[in-house]
Amino acid sequence: MKHFNFTLLALSMCAINPAHANFIDQSTVTLTTKNVYIDRNYMGEGVAQPASKEWAQGFMLNMNSGYTKGVIGTGLDVYAGLGFKLWGDAEHSRGTSMLPLDPITGKPESSFAEISATAKFKYAETELKYGTLFPKTPVVIASFSRALPQSYHGVQLVSKDIKNLKLEMTYLDQVNQRDSTNYEDIKLIPANGRFKPISSDYLYYIGANYALNPQTEITLFHANFHDIYQQYYTGLNHSYPINDAMSLSTDFRYFRTLDEGKQLAGNIDNHHGNLVFGVSQNNHKLSAGYIHNSGDTAMPYLSSGETATYMDSWATDFLNKNEKAYTIRYDYNFKNYIPGLRAMTRYTYGQDINLDHIAGLENKELHEKELGFDLMYQVQTGVFKGLNFRGRYANYDNNHGVKPTFKSANETRFNIDYTWKFK
Repeated sequence: MKHFNFTLLALSMCAINPAHANFIDQSTVTLTTKNVYIDRNYMGEGVAQPASKEWAQGFMLNMNSGYTKGVIGTGLDVYAGLGFKLWGDAEHSRGTSMLPLDPITGKPESSFAEISATAKFKYAETELKYGTLFPKTPVVIASFSRALPQSYHGVQLVSKDIKNLKLEMTYLDQVNQRDSTNYEDIKLIPANGRFKPISSDYLYYIGANYALNPQTEITLFHANFHDIYQQYYTGLNHSYPINDAMSLSTDFRYFRTLDEGKQLAGNIDNHHGNLVFGVSQNNHKLSAGYIHNSGDTAMPYLSSGETATYMDSWATDFLNKNEKAYTIRYDYNFKNYIPGLRAMTRYTYGQDINLDHIAGLENKELHEKELGFDLMYQVQTGVFKGLNFRGRYANYDNNHGVKPTFKSANETRFNIDYTWKFK
């Protein structure tokens, strides 16, 4: 709440300007409803928890103002979220990151709510924001995969004054997780026991996206997670149209991550790269890629967050020490038959995994694999135009046993999303 009050105060001090017509006229108000069901059934003997599953309903209200007139325009964005439990219990709710859990009983809360604000200022094509932020960059991504989103608190400067170039500088000091209403220090995820679940006072990053032409974009970022790690990112995205029906695409992403300062999480030394080639023709797209991890450790990332690696995996991350993975994906758009319907299937196999830090897995030949299916439909016409339905299924299997975080499982997810635009 202190963040909310301070942001309102900051805006009120800067927005005293009689020329505020654009503040109202260019404002937007939207309400998004998100119905999410997650069911992850674990396989194998000795699993302490047979399944992680919950069903929840989220409501997200976004009221975004325009900017006041003048050399420096001012504005205010307000976000409010409300989540409800539709199903969940103490036996199955742990591990979904969907609803807040009672620290004593482990039962999910029946509801939770949050409200926050962001003051914003604009000069030409440069924007400064202070307050609640939802970053989406190669080095920090606010996750929207649950009933309510993950958000961060900080300061963000984005400039698009130079043609084809986007520059960004951001300082973050706290995070509000998907299953929480409270801000807390930013933490390192302890997945598979790779690192300590340590937190830090702040994280900052700088980055640039440059479009060489309509088909080619280069992305460079540097992040510093104070006293834990520094990360460098290079990305190259290219598409090559062959004719009206066929095109080729290339997606290259490389992360270099090293420990920093006091090394609170211990030694961090990782190279992660992935390269994906795709070919599209009419309604079809076929992609194939290679994922490579090297260095002394696995690739670190933030707690409850997502990574900007190519893999959008649900049951694992393919980021273990020394892991090499191969993936193939097929997408089909049913637009000629059922407009709005799309399907995807993907298979990924990872090998050469090093989990020597886990007792019993030293010097083992470890592997993991995932087969996933994704079906999406968006209503194209009528009163409920834009209503989205999505069903996902993944079969994940490894030979790691029950000690690591990622366990063999069958996972099913359903989403129903809709956004009302009031202004």
